[in-house]
Amino acid sequence: MDNLEPLFALYFLTSAYTIPSRRPGTPWSTWITHSRRWRRSSELLPFKFLRSVSYSPPTFAEKTLERQQSNLRVPLRYVQTGTDARGRAANDASNIQAQKKLQSKMKNILFIGGTGYVGGVILSRFLDRHLDARITALVRSLDKVQKLAELSKSGTLKNEFVVVQGTHHDGPLVEKLASEADEVFSLADCDDLGAMELILAGMKKRFEATGVKPILFHMSGTGALGDKAKGMFASTQVYNDLDIASIESLSATQNHRNVDLAVVAADAAGYVSTYIVLPGVFFGVPRGRLADLGVQNMQNFAWVIMYRASIGARGAAGIMGEGKNLMSFVEVNETVDMIDLLYDAIQAGTAPHGREGYYFIVTDIIALERLTEIVETRAGPRRPWTQAELDLYMPGATSLQDFFGDNGVAVSGRGKQMGWKPVLGKEELLQSIRDEVAQWKEGN
Repeated sequence: MDNLEPLFALYFLTSAYTIPSRRPGTPWSTWITHSRRWRRSSELLPFKFLRSVSYSPPTFAEKTLERQQSNLRVPLRYVQTGTDARGRAANDASNIQAQKKLQSKMKNILFIGGTGYVGGVILSRFLDRHLDARITALVRSLDKVQKLAELSKSGTLKNEFVVVQGTHHDGPLVEKLASEADEVFSLADCDDLGAMELILAGMKKRFEATGVKPILFHMSGTGALGDKAKGMFASTQVYNDLDIASIESLSATQNHRNVDLAVVAADAAGYVSTYIVLPGVFFGVPRGRLADLGVQNMQNFAWVIMYRASIGARGAAGIMGEGKNLMSFVEVNETVDMIDLLYDAIQAGTAPHGREGYYFIVTDIIALERLTEIVETRAGPRRPWTQAELDLYMPGATSLQDFFGDNGVAVSGRGKQMGWKPVLGKEELLQSIRDEVAQWKEGN
């Protein structure tokens, strides 16, 4: 087709359109498809054989990727081929038919909260998976944005990577990004109903535009199981994610439940397939690209608050009541092992979603008192938190205040069925706390 270049030039000159640049060797069909000046080829091109070329206007993520890669002397990969498994977990015929029509398009995955303590490990894993995907991360810090933008240019990732500066509170931006995503990972704040409503509004637009149910992966937590024990007793109530009735018996006023219920309702409305993971309290040192790059949070903020208040300002280890309450826990990297298995099951269409799409990620349980004993070695003898102190050190964070005193005992029934086998238990948790307490520096 190279001998047609003069005809293309003449056509654009007479139509007041600028000729898009074409790198030597780039196929004409690719050049035509990627051209930013052409909106509907059937209207603009007088050549019959070109009228079958389809074009989708560039998404916000694509525009951002173009800006970030503008200094690179390589063409952008706006179109790739490969298997796209969007929405398979919905497992209905209409959704599968719609997917087949879109199989040649690259999957768009959005991460919100992808530089957090656990979110950074998940994002790192996905950047190194062969997904034929464009992964977009919404990141607040400009410094992190710049470092991650350099990573996206490194040529070492298995997928395209776009970094957008903003937060989950940026309403129009969040809704727009979600409307362009086939899969959304909501990892930022499990108590922010407003942010979730924005995500769901965007995902509904995605469904209406494509006819394919997008996938929402939301991280909640076992804080939803809280019982207001205030550290005074150990509960005998055990929740299992294979027993959906027990989960649905939880009050809508429980921590995290208003968001969880909104997520499940969206699935029931039919425009999105939803999956909610409820990990126990995290411990351990995150591993992965983002940790190596220094752009993700490296400690569980709940422990940071306890150390900061106990070793610093209070001069006494904080504890709720007698610390008899039982907490479920899990190591941060093993959490992501389970998420990997769940993601594979979602793509295979074997993972329940919606009202049955709850997944506990828990290794074992431990009494808070055991952890307080370690903090005492640096902070001094324990002293129960007063409400005034909780409001001072954890202002407005009701779920975090409750976390230190509630029981929350869960079993990962679905995880076991999927083959998840965590090995880091109580001894590793206690040693992790010992190490963090020993290394804690006042003023942190």
